[in-house]
Amino acid sequence: MSKSLPMSPDPLSEAELDKLDDFLMEKSGLENAMDIAMLDGYLTAVVVGPRTLLPNQWLPFVWDMEDGKAMPKFKNPAEAQRVFMWLIRHMNSIARTLSETPEDYAPLLMENPNHGDPIPIIDEWCLGFMTGVALDQEHWQPLVEKDPKLFEVLKLYGTEAGLKELMRAKHSLEKHREFAATLGDTVRVIHAYWLKQRMMITAH
Repeated sequence: MSKSLPMSPDPLSEAELDKLDDFLMEKSGLENAMDIAMLDGYLTAVVVGPRTLLPNQWLPFVWDMEDGKAMPKFKNPAEAQRVFMWLIRHMNSIARTLSETPEDYAPLLMENPNHGDPIPIIDEWCLGFMTGVALDQEHWQPLVEKDPKLFEVLKLYGTEAGLKELMRAKHSLEKHREFAATLGDTVRVIHAYWLKQRMMITAH
């Protein structure tokens, strides 16, 4: 019987994030797994959403974004446990930051080096976030309808229709940077909204 590893309360280190990304992209044997930026957006949506979702609801789409059916190939139970703990720790870190020090929250974005003037890549993160929204679309819908502007950038970069619109619009690099800069505030507003709704439900 394998021994359980203790769960660290610390956020994932850069090295652990790299190892998790490497597992998802290379070692898992999966074709449609999320990369680390998609995963961050996805877990953020799960954390800030209207209802608490269990791992068996969100985990399948980490491995298989399209259908939630493919499963990773682990070398042994210890590797499976380690990867799962990395996922939970990253999710807990997002939740803790938004609850305790929301001003410190920032999405985990990849960057294009752009000759020393990095450009944030936000489509993968937004796609992950919108995949998380789709997990519980019915309960997200009231906020989507109430404040569509809040989801404007998320949909623009994170949905097929939005990406087509983005191609047509051909925004400037400055506008793209402006869009990227809104994501942190968007997440904080969504988190605060659903937290308030949950507290009102609990009070009743």
